[in-house]
Amino acid sequence: MSASNRTSRTKSSTVRSSAGDTVTLRCKLSPELSGVTREIRWFKGTECVHQQAYEDRETAGCVRMSFGRNVSLKLRDVKVRDSGQYRCEAHGERKEVVTVVDLHVAGFKLVSRSDDFELERFIGDDVTLPCHLSPKMSAAAMEIRWFKGTDCICLYQNGQVKEGKGYEGRVSLFTHKLKKGNVSLMLRRVHASDSGSYKCAVTHGRDKVENDQIDLRVSEFKLVHRSEDVGKPSGTEYGAHRVIADDGGDVILPCYLSPKKNAVAMEIRWFKGADCICLYQNGQVKEGKGYKGRVSLFTHKLKEGNVSLMLRKVQESGDEGQYKCEVMCGDAKVEKSIYLYFPGKGLPRASISRRYSRRKPRDDEHTPGKPGRRWSNPLEVPTM
Repeated sequence: MSASNRTSRTKSSTVRSSAGDTVTLRCKLSPELSGVTREIRWFKGTECVHQQAYEDRETAGCVRMSFGRNVSLKLRDVKVRDSGQYRCEAHGERKEVVTVVDLHVAGFKLVSRSDDFELERFIGDDVTLPCHLSPKMSAAAMEIRWFKGTDCICLYQNGQVKEGKGYEGRVSLFTHKLKKGNVSLMLRRVHASDSGSYKCAVTHGRDKVENDQIDLRVSEFKLVHRSEDVGKPSGTEYGAHRVIADDGGDVILPCYLSPKKNAVAMEIRWFKGADCICLYQNGQVKEGKGYKGRVSLFTHKLKEGNVSLMLRKVQESGDEGQYKCEVMCGDAKVEKSIYLYFPGKGLPRASISRRYSRRKPRDDEHTPGKPGRRWSNPLEVPTM
C-alpha cells in the first residue's frame, strides 16, 4: 500500500477470533468522505475480497447522519487461513484508505457451559469456573491466565501455577486434566468480595483466545429445603426438590435460610410459574389472586429463618407444577425452586425426595405393597 493512499485519518485495529466464529471488521465513513464516495472495496493483502457500489443518503434526499456511514465487513465461519491484514478503501473523486484491520484467527476456542455463565454460591463454598478448549487438545504447553476484572488471579506458565495476590491457597487449576483441554479454575472458600466477573485467557504461540465472561455472585445466605441442611456448605442437598401431595389435602413447601437468619425484616415472595401467589412485605402477608385463604407463611417461625409456604386444599388440576421462593434483604436476593407432584403419576422413586402433608393418612396408606403408592421415604412433617 502506498503512503499516499493512507492518511492521518486512517484507523488501525487488531481483531482476534477463533475458527468457526463470525467476525465483523469495523469501518465507518465520516460524513465528509461519505458524500464523495461511490464505491467501497475491502482488500486482504492485494486481493479484493468485497466490492460494492455506495450511494450517500444525502444524494437520495435524506439528511446525512452526523456519525457517518457503517461499511463494516462481516466474515462468517472464519478459518485460520483467513488471518491477515484487511483494509477498507473508499473510491470516488479520490481513493482513501479508511481502515486497516489485522485479523488473527486461532485454531481453537474457549467454551464454558451456557448454564454456568452466571453462578451463585454461599460464603465459604468452593466453586469451579468451567472452561475447556474446543476442539479438545492438550493445554499443558500453553499459557493460561484467569482474571477477575483486570486482576490476574491465577497464572499457569511453563508448567507452574502462580496464585494472584490475595488468592494464595484459594485458586488452582486441574493440572491433571490439562491434557484433555480442561482449563477450569477452582476457587475455594469464597468471600463476599469474590462476587464479580471472571475471564480465562489462553495463549499458544501467536494464538490468544478468551472465553465469555462468567459472573459469580456470592451471597451471605442461601435457601435450603431441609432444616438439617441449614449451615452446611452447598452441595449437601440432593438434586431438584420435589414434594408429593394428595388431592384436597394441605401441603407444606419447605424452605429455610442458611445459615439460620431472622427473616422478619426481609421480603419473601412465593411464585407458581410467573405468578406471585404469596407476598410477605413490611410484616404483612398478601395472598395472590386465586389463592385467598389457601396460602400462608409460618410468621411465628420467621425469626428462625423458616420461610416455608403452607398451601391448603390442593387440587391436582391447578396446583401441580413448579414453585419458587424468593427472599430479598437489601441488595441481596436468593431463590429456590420446588416441584409439587400428585400420586398416581407413575413417578420413579428417585424423583420424589420428600413428602410434607398435614392430612391424616388413611389406614391403607401404610400397607406394604399397596398398588398406586410409591414412597421414597417415610412421611415427614417439619416442626412449625
